[in-house]
Amino acid sequence: MTVLSRAIRQNALRMTSKLSSAGDGDRDAIHDVRVASRRLRAALPIAGEATRTDVRPLVRDVRRVTRAFSRLRESDVVLGLVQSWPANGPWSGSALTRLETRCEQLRAREHRAASEAIARVDPDDLLSQCRAIARALSRDTEPAALAAALAGETRRRTRALAEAIEETGIVYAVEPLHRIRLAAKKLRYTLEVESRALAGTGSKARRQLRALQTRLGDLHDLQILQQHVRAAAAEAAAEPSLGEDLAAMDRSIEVRCRRAHASILRTRPGLEAALAEVDRAARALLVPRALGRMARMHGHRGRKTAAG
Repeated sequence: MTVLSRAIRQNALRMTSKLSSAGDGDRDAIHDVRVASRRLRAALPIAGEATRTDVRPLVRDVRRVTRAFSRLRESDVVLGLVQSWPANGPWSGSALTRLETRCEQLRAREHRAASEAIARVDPDDLLSQCRAIARALSRDTEPAALAAALAGETRRRTRALAEAIEETGIVYAVEPLHRIRLAAKKLRYTLEVESRALAGTGSKARRQLRALQTRLGDLHDLQILQQHVRAAAAEAAAEPSLGEDLAAMDRSIEVRCRRAHASILRTRPGLEAALAEVDRAARALLVPRALGRMARMHGHRGRKTAAG
């Protein structure tokens, strides 16, 4: 059994077995389901390319699971930030109470939406399809085909992150930084698949990507909190004192965001060097012999579907 097929089996089982608890609102289960689904979404396209199987419908189904819990997880994080916010700042307890009430209401709405979305998911069918892909990988996939698929996906994800970093530059802007965060997350999960094929380069890059992802994730959480603070301030237009308190919170969050961004910028040279190493290692997997085998294999075998 390859590392890739094992990863597909394990994450499919983890995702489907915890789906019910996540739908009930269990915070740990929500986190586990989201991580497992993201890892599946990184592994399945590589497996599909290596086995000549159309996994796009299956990836879409797994993506629905991720999205069903994304906003719920986000509301949990923001609520936790509000509840841990220092009460001795230049704002009143009533401002924190108003904000906490708003976040609790948001959490309740997102929980209902997630439960409704998950009710339409068939976990047994998802698990069965993922296991079929894993069996195909173990049974009849040539090592060269797997290496070529891994290299191709790794290079694509590496380029996507490098381009997102280049386009953003040093500007502090919410959406571009969010795109970098997503691209880093996708590359990191891709590198977890058969990382030994990259001769150790992948491990170093994963550590840097994990650190970047953590920093960008913390920044993203603050930005989401800031959105709610501003929305609460707009709602408090008839209460000047409360509005001033919320404006003070907004300014405090803005300072923290700017400092976090400056810290992230300092890591950019090391990250760019790591991305270049990963790209070179992935390119080295695409040796002529492997490409020749891929061409012959693709010429004699049609593309199947994940369920076929």
